[in-house]
Amino acid sequence: MSTPRTLLNNAADRLPSPSGVALAIMELWQDDRTTVEQLAHLVQADPALCGRLLKLANSASLGSRPVSSINAAIIKVGLKTVGELAVAFSLIDKGHSNHCEAFDYLEFWSHSLLMGLLCRALGRRTKVAPPEDLFSCALMSRIGLLAFATIYPSEYSELLKAHPANLAAAEFERFGFDHNELSAEMLSDFGVPNVLAEASKFHEQPNASGYAQGSRSAQLVHLFHLSYRLSELCLSINIERDDEGDLRLPRAHPLNLTADQVTEILKQSLTDWEDWSKTLDLPVIPLAQLPETADDSGLDQSRSRPARSQPSALRRLAESCRHRTLRSQVRRTQSDLLLTSAADTPPRHPGLNRKPYPDDSRRSPR
Repeated sequence: MSTPRTLLNNAADRLPSPSGVALAIMELWQDDRTTVEQLAHLVQADPALCGRLLKLANSASLGSRPVSSINAAIIKVGLKTVGELAVAFSLIDKGHSNHCEAFDYLEFWSHSLLMGLLCRALGRRTKVAPPEDLFSCALMSRIGLLAFATIYPSEYSELLKAHPANLAAAEFERFGFDHNELSAEMLSDFGVPNVLAEASKFHEQPNASGYAQGSRSAQLVHLFHLSYRLSELCLSINIERDDEGDLRLPRAHPLNLTADQVTEILKQSLTDWEDWSKTLDLPVIPLAQLPETADDSGLDQSRSRPARSQPSALRRLAESCRHRTLRSQVRRTQSDLLLTSAADTPPRHPGLNRKPYPDDSRRSPR
């Protein structure tokens, strides 16, 4: 039977991967002695990256007066943000091909970018791992989807058009492995710490990880899952509802986060996502006024339900994101930049030399 490693060995030159400049930049940010001048020297080796960095530094959300030099831009956005931008740009810039007819490339990158920004924000709050590492890992955590679309464009398009109820299971039946296994193998090849690569493999099905409850690896799995589900809700991908028709919200209880904290993280991440999307030339969904925060029992493991007459802030936020998505889809249809709605398309389950992470990935007995 074919394995992810076999595919990587046979088709490495055709698979998406971060550029050499991006990898070198990320290498630098691990050294506390790195200077702005050293980083600027690397950035200037990629003219397109220079332009994107200046664009992000001068975005409205950062305020203050415009900058025109790379050194000033690095100081304004921060050394680690430069590394995040370099990885995102090097991947997205090479991932706009449309060889796989049924694969929505723009939706894939919009979803991946929002998931990365949510993971970064959740990492800052929970301290479970360095935020910049979480961003890079989450951005690439679904790259196996892109790999399938790149290596097997016809076969994968045919599979997607069949609208399988379980995409991962359909991939396994067709190829012998699924996109989560392939993504984890590719992340290891890129040098992503094993504890992150392994945890991200279970972002769709956290209960399948087998990690001991409360362990760092289990927390990482839940962090990846929360960012994955929130990004799906905002982009109206694969929407899940309960028996009463309410949005099925992910649980933040394993991360010890309140609904108010998650709502604020989501709001900030959506603002960052809008800026980054403009910088990376991805379609932007206009953001409407978001509701005030309020507690939401749907975000923890409580059995109680919020009163249906007073929907929670996070539920209203998720619904408003979904409705904005659908409205913007109609507008983009007219300009041939369509992010199709979940009702009309099949679900998209669209070398970093790090210091070693402590291995706390002991699994609980099955």
